[in-house]
Amino acid sequence: MANYPYTAHLLDSEITPESGIEDDYSQPGIQHSRLFHNTGYYRFRLLHSLTVTEYNTLRTFYDANPRTFVTLTYYSVSPVVTYNVKFISPPVIVENFGSNRLKVEANLRGYKN
Repeated sequence: MANYPYTAHLLDSEITPESGIEDDYSQPGIQHSRLFHNTGYYRFRLLHSLTVTEYNTLRTFYDANPRTFVTLTYYSVSPVVTYNVKFISPPVIVENFGSNRLKVEANLRGYKN
């Protein structure tokens, strides 16, 4: 399995746990719940400060692995945790700092190893 190419994330990167449960209510008000998966899933909004060359490398990595699980090392807790993740969408440039520096956002979804 390939590794996500960048381990340095900006401080405003986010990890959000998914409940994996969908609730619905029938006409008389009875609650019905569906469990979608047994493993806890997470959504990642990763922000990176990259050069144009590094951004192109990330886009090439995405183009080669758009629906493949890759290993992400995420430093939100100690010790470091690794996740199996897939891209939700292509990485995008959200800000151009000039002088060959870009702020790039990558959205992924996956579970802990």
